[in-house]
Amino acid sequence: MTKSLSEYTNDEILALPATHETNALVYAALGHPRTRFDGETFVDCSIPYSTDIGAAWELVSSVGVAIVAHGRKDHESYLYHGGYEFSAKADTAPLAIVRAFLLMKGAQ
Repeated sequence: MTKSLSEYTNDEILALPATHETNALVYAALGHPRTRFDGETFVDCSIPYSTDIGAAWELVSSVGVAIVAHGRKDHESYLYHGGYEFSAKADTAPLAIVRAFLLMKGAQ
């Protein structure tokens, strides 16, 4: 069964891999409905937020203010929303954006 965002700790969010499950978590955090099938709850999401910079940038656009820093070995994303900063690191920029976005949505 798919966990909802409220069931994740910040440390778990910061460790999320670039997977379909992570993309589905973003999709649900954007307000798209979860689907029930044979007693299981799941979100069907084909948008590659955690691997595609274009899809991830849509999340940045929805927040309004963001900084994405690129290093040699990792990327860091800072999202500013409601007077708070949410930051995350990852091997790729899309995953760093997704992690910071989910931290922000989890704090709301």
